[in-house]
Amino acid sequence: MIKIKKRKRCQRCNNYRNQIKYQETKVNNNNIISNTFPLGFPYTITAADLAPPPSVIPQPPLFAVDPGAISGCLYRYTYIWPRNGRPYWFYPTFVGRRSVAGYRWTGSFWVYAGVDVNQIREFQCV
Repeated sequence: MIKIKKRKRCQRCNNYRNQIKYQETKVNNNNIISNTFPLGFPYTITAADLAPPPSVIPQPPLFAVDPGAISGCLYRYTYIWPRNGRPYWFYPTFVGRRSVAGYRWTGSFWVYAGVDVNQIREFQCV
């Protein structure tokens, strides 16, 4: 994903303004295919856009887990302690009624994953 900044004249007020476009490029059979999205297009985050999570692991909090509580952690690094299994870093991008979707840190890269809210014992946003 490439960010392109252009100056464009506004049709309504005739003033110049900056317009940001995102250009997505894909390689298909050694041919580059690009799609240009104007500002305002719902830009989705990809795993390549995210930096590694913080190296400091937060202390577990003591409050209930529900979709309303975890919705405050959207687009923030979140450490999750599941009911069974090892804790992990998570970057939520969607909160539904019973599930949360986003990117899970595997230790070396981000993987898109979904988590049922009932499977989360505790979580902490950073």
